[in-house]
Amino acid sequence: MDSERIHYEADKRMLKEQFGIDMSFDYYKQYIGGTVSNMWNGIIRDFKLENVDEYILNSYTDDILKEMLEKRGYPAVAGVVPFIKKIKRETNLLLAVASSSSMSRIKDNLTSLGIMKYFDVLESGQDLGVSKPNPAVFLETAKKLGVKNEECMVIEDSENGIMAAANGKIPCLGYINPNSGNQNLSGANAVFESFENLDMNFINMIYGHSVGEAVNILETDRLKIREITIEDVPVLYSLYDEEITKYMPPLFEKMEEEIEYTKKYIDNVYGLYHYGIWIVELKESGEIIGRAGIEYKEIDTSDYTHELGYMIGKKYQNNGYAKEAVEAVLSYMREYYGIEDIFVEISENNYKSIELAKKMGFEFTEGRVNDKYLVGELKTANNQTKKM
Repeated sequence: MDSERIHYEADKRMLKEQFGIDMSFDYYKQYIGGTVSNMWNGIIRDFKLENVDEYILNSYTDDILKEMLEKRGYPAVAGVVPFIKKIKRETNLLLAVASSSSMSRIKDNLTSLGIMKYFDVLESGQDLGVSKPNPAVFLETAKKLGVKNEECMVIEDSENGIMAAANGKIPCLGYINPNSGNQNLSGANAVFESFENLDMNFINMIYGHSVGEAVNILETDRLKIREITIEDVPVLYSLYDEEITKYMPPLFEKMEEEIEYTKKYIDNVYGLYHYGIWIVELKESGEIIGRAGIEYKEIDTSDYTHELGYMIGKKYQNNGYAKEAVEAVLSYMREYYGIEDIFVEISENNYKSIELAKKMGFEFTEGRVNDKYLVGELKTANNQTKKM
């Protein structure tokens, strides 16, 4: 529910009418995501109200809020109802509401939106007697769902809610809600701006990064493309034989160094950009056959582009795997990231890779990098080469 502005208007009006107090939104926003009890007790303390308690203040405001809601009702956050219905229709995920509101208000809100039936558990922080950033409401909800804390993903639009998720060691997505004030969402594992564009691909990726699991990026008819793990490193040494390293840099001489590099790559590249160079394996057998992906490349402080990389081990070549993987990667980057400024650097003697790149739409110039690699740039949809 996009309720904060209506709650603020009701609370502000009550304080003005009953006590002559002008409450600013900057003051109010500290209580967003917390319980009503915590807010009223803070207001009683800060404004030195006498002969009243939280129940009296809440009663005054409920009368005003009831009048306001009869006129306009609570608005739903844009896109959230279709998102909830889609999640229930297309996945086997359990859904729960873990709110600081009272249980009666939770049920009224879900009923008014027609989505009560989609939730497996409802939990009220007010019933627990503690407020976010205390994680109790999330911990109790996970318990009732019958899952571990780390098996959950919290979606929150308030700093208090995100802190509660962090305090409970639960992965969290922060929703940038324009009606919740300038909330500090930096404690979330990632943020998003619209439920209309939120999908399971993004949610699964952020969840995987949050709990240290390799994310499955995409599948083709024969291949699965996924993030690398430390366990994959020894296999790569069997693929990077002399035939491969003729055309591209080798792995570190010592496997321990490659493992340390891979750990940093997972944290810094996957974690920051959500894409990079991935593992390519046969879908049927799970056998690793190579690598493919896109890496961010900074040209200077004001410009950047993206490099396509791909490698298929010698024994798996001449089966069309490279073409299948590259086509899928390019399509994925266009669809999910809108990225088309892509180039390749290929050894001038690696004729097969150059030919494949040309088939994928790359145009090569006469320039070379380090007198060894040819540079090919991807043509855009209007058949113009995207310049670096």
